Amino acid sequence: MSHRHRPTTLQRGLGLVELLVGLALGLTVIAAAMALYLSSGHAYHHTQAVTQLTEDASVALTLLRTQIAQAGYSAPTGIDSDGHMTRAFTGPGLFGCTGGITPNSIGHAVLNNLACHNDSAQPDAIVVRYEADTRNTPPTSAGTPTDCLGNSTPLVDGTHHVADNRYFVKDHTLSCRGNGHSVSQPLVDHIVDLQIRYGVSTPSADDPSVSTLRFLSAQEVSGSSTPAANSPLWRRVKAVRLCLVLRSELEVQDTPMNYTDCSGATQSAPDRRLYRAFHTTVSVPNPV
Repeated sequence: MSHRHRPTTLQRGLGLVELLVGLALGLTVIAAAMALYLSSGHAYHHTQAVTQLTEDASVALTLLRTQIAQAGYSAPTGIDSDGHMTRAFTGPGLFGCTGGITPNSIGHAVLNNLACHNDSAQPDAIVVRYEADTRNTPPTSAGTPTDCLGNSTPLVDGTHHVADNRYFVKDHTLSCRGNGHSVSQPLVDHIVDLQIRYGVSTPSADDPSVSTLRFLSAQEVSGSSTPAANSPLWRRVKAVRLCLVLRSELEVQDTPMNYTDCSGATQSAPDRRLYRAFHTTVSVPNPV
């Protein structure tokens, strides 16, 4: 019996050169994918930081704008003999401090007892006062008007409520202390600086009916008056310029970057967070 022999097929694996080429190509693909992933992640975190900055600034500036626009407000109660409207609240509606209010005076109920740091390197503070009612404040369940923190405002002369709200920056947070409670509370985080300028109305020497606005710091408005709140210029404030510098919650930059502060000067960031300044101007429609 004869046997047929099938040809033997030789099998050979990858050579060393082929293996190294394949490994190099694989590593190149992985490196490219990692670079794309990291780039996408960096762009995402940067976009997220910009969104957070914008949202925080919007909330803080809207809050301050709304409050400042109410400074000096009081509902008309009648008309006097000269044909002018009378109001229940006629006290000062606006006061500010360059560098913030000193901690030992911020709780004083009397505006004249507030003392300022007068340090332009520190965030400013502002005091807004107005007649509070159930239309310009969210009332309590008992129907009482509230301060900036939702606490009941005191009744003055048995006729009207007054909100006395003090805004300042503490521990990188915009905070408020109202007159309905003795403890301040944080409102918006990630605030680095608050700078405020006050537009003081100055009548023209040629035509007293025409006036211009000079934007001054709180220290300039107060001048040498003692107490500072007694300066007559506070009653002539017709507009307020606000500038907030915010920082991102996370460090999203590869290295610390420069940013422009409220004065337009270039500052070096102390860390890898994103920093940005936001500006707005508020009209003061009521007599303050």
